[in-house]
Amino acid sequence: MKLNKVEEIFVPICGDCSKFAPEGTADRVLMGYVGTTHYYLEPAIKALKKSGGILHYHETVPESLARIRPQERIEKAACALGKKVEILETHRIKKVLSWGSACGCGRTDIRIKI
Repeated sequence: MKLNKVEEIFVPICGDCSKFAPEGTADRVLMGYVGTTHYYLEPAIKALKKSGGILHYHETVPESLARIRPQERIEKAACALGKKVEILETHRIKKVLSWGSACGCGRTDIRIKI
């Protein structure tokens, strides 16, 4: 935060986001934990302001599902909360060799709307 000079506008909250994330306060939520990220989609969406915001979602996924599975999980979680989804971008970050040659880590940027 100091390096990027955002100490005055960025507030990190350390801990289990399913327990500690405030609701309705964030413009943007970064979901960087890989492995079980989808379990935290609803708390992340709830953390966004009521008017919506941007969700940066990371998931380790088989290459064959890289564009399908993250989007389906995001849409399902948003729908359960009565929110709409606009997929902004999907990026393949890297291949995860320790998890198998057909797995990769990807990031999906989503706008969540009322």
